[in-house]
Amino acid sequence: MKFNELNAILKLSAFLLFAYLFFLILKPFIAVIVLASAFAIVFYPVSRAFHKKLKLSQGASSLLTLILTVLFIILPIALLLTLITREAIIFAENTDFQALESQLNGLQEQAWWGSYVDIATLKEKLIGSLSGAGEWIYSSGSAILTSFSNSIFLFFAFILLYYYFLKDGTLLLQKFKTMLPYQKSEQKKLFEALKGISTTIFYGNLLSGLLAGLVAYIGFMLFGFRGALIWALLAALFSLIPTLGTLLIYLAGIAIVFVSKGGMLAGLMLAYFVLAELLLRENYLRGKLLEDKLPFHPIVIFFALVGGVAAFGSMGFIYGPLIVTVLGALYQFYAIEKN
Repeated sequence: MKFNELNAILKLSAFLLFAYLFFLILKPFIAVIVLASAFAIVFYPVSRAFHKKLKLSQGASSLLTLILTVLFIILPIALLLTLITREAIIFAENTDFQALESQLNGLQEQAWWGSYVDIATLKEKLIGSLSGAGEWIYSSGSAILTSFSNSIFLFFAFILLYYYFLKDGTLLLQKFKTMLPYQKSEQKKLFEALKGISTTIFYGNLLSGLLAGLVAYIGFMLFGFRGALIWALLAALFSLIPTLGTLLIYLAGIAIVFVSKGGMLAGLMLAYFVLAELLLRENYLRGKLLEDKLPFHPIVIFFALVGGVAAFGSMGFIYGPLIVTVLGALYQFYAIEKN
């Protein structure tokens, strides 16, 4: 082996070693980096508008955008999550599962449409599920409140990264592009796809989730549910799963209404779900906000969102679609080169 070749291998090995060590340094902040990048991509046009129309410096326009984002988006979401967490704890501590059980005690094995159903067994499963849900809500809420203080440092890291991504994002992006083994036209297509998917995910998922929560809150309030805010939160979270997510929440509510208040109200709640959730929000509004703007088949969106959350946790609803977008772009580059 020649000296030049050995020298090149040693340099590459040293670079890879320190790149790995640098990755270990960044590893605790990867979720924060991705989230700050997504916010910067979405709100960079706002910062640029402040810079051009108000004649502010890049730093001042970035700082103004950061302050407005914190005041009107991040703080309201944090306050809402705190309120929901406290409501969850109260709901889990005060919900009288024994009262529901007493309403079911008189039911025996009955015949429905010619088939016998053991309602006593269904009663035990329903009470067990509700009790388990209550305990999960209580433990989850307590964990969120306990870990809040530990997240303050990550929050400040997010704020710092978000500011500098707004201020110096263009320069950082240009330097990052020089490291990619793709032509300028390919880089442009890749980053345009990432920008489009980030904006769509942020606005589409956020607005779609808020609408799902609002629809559920009104519905569960109308039918006299204790802790309607908790049901609304679950509907908003499960709305990431197209159609099936909110369906599971409403079916649980309909089952409780059927057992405790009779078939008439259960039928009305089912009608509310079909009209307000399936026809209005799911088929029309969700399509306008999210699915019509994503360049994927709905089944791919389903796996990207649900599989992303399963693989990467709460940040998976961002990671999943981003990974699918990058994969699709790289496949197109490969297909073009092959042809």
